[in-house]
Amino acid sequence: MSKIHEPPALRWAKMAVSVIFLALALSLVGLLTYYWIYSLHPRLKKEAQAQAQTLTQAQAHYIANALTQDVGGVNRKRVEDLIDQVLLLTNPEYGTPFFNKVEIAIDYSSLPVAPGLLDISRSSEEPCEVCIDTEAPLFDYYSNELVGIARFKVNGAFFQRMESDVKSTLQVGSATGFVILAFVWLLIIRLVSLLRRQVEERREAELAKAEALGEMEAIITAMPDIFYMFDMEGRLVKWNRKMEELTGKGPEELKGRKVHEFVPMDEVGIILAAFEQVFKKGVHWVEGHMVSGDGRLVDHHFSGAAIRDENGNFTGMAGMGRDITEMKKVEAQLRGAKVKAEDATKLKDKFISLVSHDLRSPLGSIMGLLRLMQMEASEERRKDMVGGALQVGDGLLRMIDQLLDINRLQTGKVVPHKSKVWVFPLVSSCVFSVQRLADEKGVEIHVDIGREATVFADPDLLGEVIRNLVSNAIKFCSRGDRVTLFMPEGSRNTIAVQDTGPGIKKDIQENLFRHEVKTTSLGTAGEVGTGLGLPLSNDIVLAHGGNILVESTPGEGAVFYIQLPHTRPVALIVDDQEDQRVLTKSILDDLGADLEYLEASDGAEALRMLDNTSPALIITDIMMPVMNGLEFISELRKNPAHSHIPVIAATAGGDFRDLDKEVDLRSKVFELGANDFIVKPMKPQDLLPRVKRFI
Repeated sequence: MSKIHEPPALRWAKMAVSVIFLALALSLVGLLTYYWIYSLHPRLKKEAQAQAQTLTQAQAHYIANALTQDVGGVNRKRVEDLIDQVLLLTNPEYGTPFFNKVEIAIDYSSLPVAPGLLDISRSSEEPCEVCIDTEAPLFDYYSNELVGIARFKVNGAFFQRMESDVKSTLQVGSATGFVILAFVWLLIIRLVSLLRRQVEERREAELAKAEALGEMEAIITAMPDIFYMFDMEGRLVKWNRKMEELTGKGPEELKGRKVHEFVPMDEVGIILAAFEQVFKKGVHWVEGHMVSGDGRLVDHHFSGAAIRDENGNFTGMAGMGRDITEMKKVEAQLRGAKVKAEDATKLKDKFISLVSHDLRSPLGSIMGLLRLMQMEASEERRKDMVGGALQVGDGLLRMIDQLLDINRLQTGKVVPHKSKVWVFPLVSSCVFSVQRLADEKGVEIHVDIGREATVFADPDLLGEVIRNLVSNAIKFCSRGDRVTLFMPEGSRNTIAVQDTGPGIKKDIQENLFRHEVKTTSLGTAGEVGTGLGLPLSNDIVLAHGGNILVESTPGEGAVFYIQLPHTRPVALIVDDQEDQRVLTKSILDDLGADLEYLEASDGAEALRMLDNTSPALIITDIMMPVMNGLEFISELRKNPAHSHIPVIAATAGGDFRDLDKEVDLRSKVFELGANDFIVKPMKPQDLLPRVKRFI
């Protein structure tokens, strides 16, 4: 490698710096020497003298006390022993005695002793290299008069050590100063030497930076995400090709556009607030929409950081936006799957609870009737019991069919199949199913409902509610109590269950119908419940669009009201001829049927309509295009969700024969599952009774 030529100016600069630092070093030596000779060393000697004087005054005090405190007279031996003890005192830090010699001079005119008796002078066996001479007065212990003087030679070892420590510290400080000066000198020489090289390196760095920027520009241009850079005014100053493709705008149209011009109006505040955070936290993350060139809203995840200049001041912000449309779809699918899974779990739990709660009562009734049959000798009475057991068993089978209905298990919802319900027979059937329980407890059940009363509801589900309320009333009644079922005056759609039991406390009433709160308690005969009957009953009534209310005063019994909404039944009229559909509606309206109507021109259209609704009655023609009435009835009965809907089949021509199977058309209709049959043209006196059977 060739040697770099050093310019003359650079050599002179190095020499000047060296001379300056040499002068500084010599000045530092002279300054430290002067400071030691004329300031620091005299101060150390004065400090040593002061410390020695302090020591001697303390010991002189003890010696004076020994001379004057003894009432029986002065004891020379005692004074000598005390002085020997003083000479034995050792400096714990340096391991040398404090005193080398102690002598006392007494004013015998002040003491009643023979002159010369107390002239004592004692020395330590260990000599001292440096001794500090001090003296201290001796005062009478009682009169405080001067009785003599004590002279001490204090061992100056501590002064020597202190002087040595200070010298060492000063030398270390001096050496440190010289090292610092040398380091600074070398540093400056090095900086001067590197100056020219730094200029060259900076030039090379700028060239490398330009090359790196070019590479970064290529990467930004080719990246699949949008890239943006805004200045402090929120104007777009840099972007990539993906930004142009998304917005459908060219460079001239994009340059200088504000942030809010790229997002929908209702998200401007959110986006601006998120972007402002970049100047507080340094970064930003936010999800939002970009408005595409064709007006679509495209889901994006934006992330970026602040841009600063060389002085650390903000100059703008830059970031990327990633299209997360597909990710959002996947997330939605996952959330939906999670909800379905959770609903399925809840449905499973609810299903188990329903089975354990609602099978117990009818099974108990059946078992009770069977036991009675074993003891009953009368054949007629046995037949009644068998009939009752069969009736309860039929209701149990219907309930099991509902619990196992696939559609309801999948949705997790109780879907009522509403039809016209004669209240008295339904209530009587429910009472019969729990009559044995009432008889065993001596509870009377009374039904005060007219035989003509009707409601529009799902008979099986409504029966479940009534059975739950009646069995619950029996559970909390005692012998002699009464349970009454009635319909309040003026309330055509309300069924009430009243008991004369102990009543319900106010705080319990508020939670009776809540699944998550257990309100069950033992019956009057120790009956154990699950606490699920009332929440289940409330769910069923809510599914009908109604509600259950309770009125109770502790000690006065309780009344539960099943309030069903006033509902206009829906009739679906399926006929390919519009005038026939109009005629059918007109006949029903003139007869006061009070119905709402849906219309379909063929069986296929009717099936599509049934995906979104469940009418109370279907009146369908037989001869229709696309899907005729026979095919429609057949498909209808295959779907468990619609198999309960009553169907009246209507056709012109009276008694026709099916060419394929050569059977009577009327018989074919009933075989497929129709509930009734009428011949066109329909007469009001023929149509109305058929409709009233089901609505």
